[in-house]
Amino acid sequence: MFFKQMILFVLFVLSTGCGKWYGEEALPVKFPKLNSSQTTQSTSCQIDLEGTAQKYLQGTLQSQDIHSVINCAVQTIDAASDKIVSKNIGQLTLREISVLLEAHVLGNPEGLMLWLKRLFSFRDILLGEKQDVIGFSEVKEMLLRVDRVSDLVPQLSLLFFEYQKVAVSKDQPRFWELRKKMFSLYMRIIKEVLKNQEGKISHTIPKDLILKQYQLWDQLEEEIGSHYIQAGYLANQVLLGHEGTVIKGPQVEELLTHLEFAYHQVCDINSLQEQSIWTPQETLFFLNAYERLLEHLFSLFLTTDQNELKKEDLIQLLELLYASVQGKATEFVDAVLSFKKQIVGGSLNTFGREEMKQLMVLFHDALAAYRRGLQLFQGDNASLTQEGIRAWLLENKNGLSPSDFNQGVDMFTKFPKTIYLWTTPFEKRNFIYKNNFLLTQIAGVLVDRAIQAYDTDHDGKLSLKLSQTTVDDFSEIDTLELTSLTATIQKLLKGLDLLTEGELSQAKSKEARQVWTDPLSLDTVSLGKIITLLSDQLLYTSNGDQTLDRYEILEAMSFILENSRAATWFFRDVRVESFYADLPESQEKGLKREGLLDILKEVLTLQWYFPDAMRILSPEELKRYVGSIIALVGRQDPQVISVGELESVFALVRLIETFFIRYDQDGNGILDQKEVRVMYHHFSPLISKLMKEHRQNSTSDTPILSGILECIPDVFTEEIGQSISEEKINRKVFEYIVAKGEFPEDAFDLFFPRGKIRSDRLRFVRLFATIFKELKSM
Repeated sequence: MFFKQMILFVLFVLSTGCGKWYGEEALPVKFPKLNSSQTTQSTSCQIDLEGTAQKYLQGTLQSQDIHSVINCAVQTIDAASDKIVSKNIGQLTLREISVLLEAHVLGNPEGLMLWLKRLFSFRDILLGEKQDVIGFSEVKEMLLRVDRVSDLVPQLSLLFFEYQKVAVSKDQPRFWELRKKMFSLYMRIIKEVLKNQEGKISHTIPKDLILKQYQLWDQLEEEIGSHYIQAGYLANQVLLGHEGTVIKGPQVEELLTHLEFAYHQVCDINSLQEQSIWTPQETLFFLNAYERLLEHLFSLFLTTDQNELKKEDLIQLLELLYASVQGKATEFVDAVLSFKKQIVGGSLNTFGREEMKQLMVLFHDALAAYRRGLQLFQGDNASLTQEGIRAWLLENKNGLSPSDFNQGVDMFTKFPKTIYLWTTPFEKRNFIYKNNFLLTQIAGVLVDRAIQAYDTDHDGKLSLKLSQTTVDDFSEIDTLELTSLTATIQKLLKGLDLLTEGELSQAKSKEARQVWTDPLSLDTVSLGKIITLLSDQLLYTSNGDQTLDRYEILEAMSFILENSRAATWFFRDVRVESFYADLPESQEKGLKREGLLDILKEVLTLQWYFPDAMRILSPEELKRYVGSIIALVGRQDPQVISVGELESVFALVRLIETFFIRYDQDGNGILDQKEVRVMYHHFSPLISKLMKEHRQNSTSDTPILSGILECIPDVFTEEIGQSISEEKINRKVFEYIVAKGEFPEDAFDLFFPRGKIRSDRLRFVRLFATIFKELKSM
């Protein structure tokens, strides 16, 4: 781009190298025919325009080439300055040049006027705005300023040449890396050419003048989109408290530096735009870039005396920073403000200074946690074990601060709680992948801050109110509050999805699917109870103590996101066009039920995502297993499995796999009596609570699974009486329903069951079917 602007100067000089101009007097009867070759021959130097341009495009341009062009142009300026006489000595107006053009004194006017307008406009940017008049001294000054960057333009030439080669494959990291390098080089060149001989930028630059360039230069929008210019001026106003239509000279260099930083973060974020599904590595990459961007924007605001940043200003700024997202930032900013209000306080329409400072601390802590976690990975190591953390701590103990060492010890002791977070595939392991581990460190800081907002007894956990009728329970958060937090996080994820254009649209194929799903189709009370049950009872880190700690909440988040990702990948990986349901665009996409079960082993998602289950189940068992689960999740359409139903299928599969990863110690796909009793030890507090409520007939406002107890006949308490302890009855009930997948009908079956206490995946499906059936009948 700047090489093109340099050529602009040369064209102007070559077209004015001979002849005289006599103000408004009549033109001579015969006037010379001027062209570039005549002008070039009339000077002592030669300018090869075509050759120089080709060198730039081919990446072979050298700084000496630019020096030669500039020196020759300066010589031509000096030679021409005493040959053209205008109304104002040493200056030409656009009107004077137009008269020459119309009379063909300067050769064919076609296209030349555009170049002259570019020259005048560029002069206004470099030297300050004037009214359609340009002096030879100004042209010379611009040429000399371009000569200052003669070492940078060849670097730009090389980058541009490589960029052109990789531009066809935007998914390549090199493409985005080159964009960042080119933009940074543009910023360096712009800063340099704007400075006067004292090294200062002394003139103001109006926004309209910059935007005018996009009308004068072809392909400028592709190189530096005008939305970045708009974003720069808006940031100058709403973040730095300056004018919104004019940037004063002393503000320019600092603003360009800020714009360069924002551009780099946006490139990192936009590098994921073309992907409809994110891996944990890409999610981590995105979160890190977005935290850096928001932290930078907020830090700029805090340098001013302004009291608040308005929601509508942040929305507009984000939409300008992103290409083609107009109208999509609203949901994201709404979610950020909702999250801010719930953990910090304040208004839903503004960011106050104190609120922003607290968010800045949160961003800083999250990035610090990321950096601490990164230290544990040496060289190209892609995973980490608990023993690896121990060895690293011992090796680096003397070089770590007490705080970092304590953080490392916490990572070591809590490591077993992290290995199944964000896991793909979902299988038994004693290690965690690097990106999953780092994502856990960032997410853990956010979860800790959310807990802190409700943790009134400062124990680092959220106490749960499981019964709305119990008035003497100490409660820090109830199901409605938990649902509110979940809804906020979900809204935030959907907003991020819209910003990165991951949503399903008419322009995308049927395989495309929004990255984040919407679990909020249930009413808020039911959703809160489900989240409570998942976090506290059913997941790998659940301990059933009616409180939620950092790792239980993290695993609940992981469960929701990974379940969504698995369903999304399955929908994509079916690959057989005839299996996609042909639904109207207004309806959710889905798959045809008919024949789907016959291709389960051919769809790699199940084999890759749940390898333990696929290893143990035969093809026929797999069909029965998945078919039974599909039958549980509802049939809104008898011929179609919606994507929402697929997500429910994968939620149940993942839940069952969690049980087997946690309790199937020998990995044979069977929970024997010993393993079932270990499982009961975990669930005994919940079972005791439910049995007690059942005996007291407290069926109103009880937890979501209390209806199970309606299926256990009162004959147990009537026939058995006091001869057997409640604990043994509870354990027998649990073992029976887990092993048989159904509820016992009499006491004899309970205490003298037929066959051994053994459970497999299919029996768990049968148990869930029984539970769902009974709950629906209530």
